[in-house]
Amino acid sequence: MCLVCYKNVIEYENGRQRYLRYDVPVIWTNPGRKHKPEDCYACKNTVRGMNANKAKTFQYQPVPSVQLPKARSSDTSLPLELQQSVPTESQAAAVMSSDSVETETVSEYSPGPSFSQRGPILTSQNRLDFIVAKLELSQRKSEELAKLLKEQNLLMPDVKITGYRKRQEDLQKFFTIDDSKKMAFCQDIKELMNCMQISYDSAELRLFIDSSKQSLKAVLLHKENSKPSIPIAYSLDTKETYGQMDHILKSVHYANHNWRICCDLKVVAMLCGLQGGYTKYMCFYCNWDSRFKGNQYRNHSWKDRAEAKVGQMNVVQKALVPRDKILMPLLHIKLGLVKSFIKTIVGKKNQEKNKDHALKVLDFLRYQVFQEKITIEKLKEGMVKTFNIFLQLK
Repeated sequence: MCLVCYKNVIEYENGRQRYLRYDVPVIWTNPGRKHKPEDCYACKNTVRGMNANKAKTFQYQPVPSVQLPKARSSDTSLPLELQQSVPTESQAAAVMSSDSVETETVSEYSPGPSFSQRGPILTSQNRLDFIVAKLELSQRKSEELAKLLKEQNLLMPDVKITGYRKRQEDLQKFFTIDDSKKMAFCQDIKELMNCMQISYDSAELRLFIDSSKQSLKAVLLHKENSKPSIPIAYSLDTKETYGQMDHILKSVHYANHNWRICCDLKVVAMLCGLQGGYTKYMCFYCNWDSRFKGNQYRNHSWKDRAEAKVGQMNVVQKALVPRDKILMPLLHIKLGLVKSFIKTIVGKKNQEKNKDHALKVLDFLRYQVFQEKITIEKLKEGMVKTFNIFLQLK
């Protein structure tokens, strides 16, 4: 801020001045993850080559994520007891001219006359909805924000403060509760996305199913993460079981959409009807044998699981989805492969001899695998827990 505003704020905080120069300061909101020049305040208001003369007449352009400050147009907006304490323009000029050096510096950065003539811009319903969405406010906090703006006379007359109490009514009609009253699910997903003004394409969506200690949820994710995630099923006090997976898929009418499914290995086994636990044939793609005589990790000629028959090769239930609709859980597999890869290369014997080789592995993982998205400290910390050799690395 300029020196005029800085001195005004200091006097206000110390109690020597009872008003500020602005009715509303600059209000910043989250512009979003993706950078757009038309929505960026810095790109739209370039100040390169700015000097004192240009600063007086420079007009700052507003953007949806930034609301420009509103200077105090008159003292009538103050309470009656504060209007008497507001100094006149001549008194304010006498105070600011007490230091000649400071006055010259302040005048170089003081706003132009066009800026001071701006009045308060009232917030409309659409603008308020935009702020609430960007700040990701809950229903209660959205109503509190609207009340605060209403008290400051910054809302348009047609803005409804209590409108956020029923903001879910437009989407609530697409959801229903099952007979057990433990799960809520969406009946018409296409109409739900049309109501949210999102184009629907089943090939671009992925069905994610997972559970925590308290709930079981099914969410639609966009493959490029450019569209918001949409929860379509939610259940409380429910565990991951074969029956619950079947109930979720039938409730959301999976057969009409045929999304590709991404989940962890436990859910994959349930969707494919495999037996849980440490079984002999645990892979849903091939006949990998965990009790193979010899080293099963060095055998690369495993036959594909062509047909899943109940009662054979640890298949205990009928498959709920086709095998080609399941995406490999890359995170779990990648972590396991990297762990085995490092363990094989480094080894537990001759640690001092393999230290240089381990450092090369570190560089390869950081620059080639993770593409510098992870620091070398975090990479070492994760490896130290598994391999004692990295305790000696610097």
